[in-house]
Amino acid sequence: MSRIAFLLGNLTDGGSEGKTVRLANRLSASGHDVHVIYLGPPHTLRPAIEESVSVEFLDRRGKYSIRAFRHLKDYVGKHDIEVVFCINHYPLVYGWPVCRFGGRKRSCIGAMNTYEFTSLRDRFFMLIYAFILRRCDRILFGSLAQKQLWMRKYRLRDEKSMVIYNGVDVDYFGEAGDSAGDLRASLGIADNAVVIGIVAQLRPEKSIQDLLEAMRLLSYPADPGAVLLLVGDGPEREALQSYVDAHDLAAGVRFCGRADDVRPYFELMDIFVMPSSTEVFSNAILEAMASGLPVVCTAVGGSVEMVVDGETGFMYPRHDVAMLADILKMLVADGEQRRRLGGSGAVRARENFSNKRMDDQYAQIIGRLSNLLNRD
Repeated sequence: MSRIAFLLGNLTDGGSEGKTVRLANRLSASGHDVHVIYLGPPHTLRPAIEESVSVEFLDRRGKYSIRAFRHLKDYVGKHDIEVVFCINHYPLVYGWPVCRFGGRKRSCIGAMNTYEFTSLRDRFFMLIYAFILRRCDRILFGSLAQKQLWMRKYRLRDEKSMVIYNGVDVDYFGEAGDSAGDLRASLGIADNAVVIGIVAQLRPEKSIQDLLEAMRLLSYPADPGAVLLLVGDGPEREALQSYVDAHDLAAGVRFCGRADDVRPYFELMDIFVMPSSTEVFSNAILEAMASGLPVVCTAVGGSVEMVVDGETGFMYPRHDVAMLADILKMLVADGEQRRRLGGSGAVRARENFSNKRMDDQYAQIIGRLSNLLNRD
């Protein structure tokens, strides 16, 4: 049994945070002593953590909290943690010094879930994070494209850098449910309407306005043959709602809000779209594939490693709204092609992107690092 900790900035309802909580639960169920430690609020995902996983809140205050650092150092020492996973870059400035100077040798792993930084502030601070990353025992990336980009930009060592693809519960998402009909009725969607959908936080990098603009080109509002579901919430919701109202799209767009269980929405959809301007490795795309949906997405980041263009879905250059609209028009009109693409995607998800595959890779890393520590 290995003693491992996942160190996060917070427990917000985000992609990397949700993935980490699910991974911690499964590793705990397989016999590891697992701890989830987080620096600050929000605490949204705390109820999703199983009782077998220890949870510690560091209550960070200010830009850098010496108090939180000491709290982390004491906690890691008390529980004799062997391996610390720092989820994204900011936790590194707490986790790596504890592992390096905490009085006992521990392994520090940087698990990076950001593809690229756009602001000058983030680029500046990456000089500090890159210094630490080069000294971590392992660096985990979510896609090959991300790994290659970061190795080139931040001079990281290849022998310490690894790619572990996200995994999803392929059995759960591949299982047919019985709630799609009720959901369709509650959303006021006609039986003959083709349902296009996205599951994502409504944030700028998701470029959801591109999808709304493409919907305008699908003969709206005169011939609403398709309906768009926006499943999720976030800071862009008000702006997106204003766009829908201003362009008379309300009859064909449904804002569904955040959903604890997204499977019923996937069951209702005929086409899944992810128009992101940047993406590491989208869990939502994997869930859509496992659900048997054709995926239309931008050719960015790790998306090109998930979706096989023309075989499991279609890809287009980011912000190319005209091409996105053309792809959607074709798929809306061709149910047989939707089923063919979706079936191929489900097979690809099951063979390459299952939770079991991801968990096994994490367990192998933990086992190797724990063995090295015990030999020293």
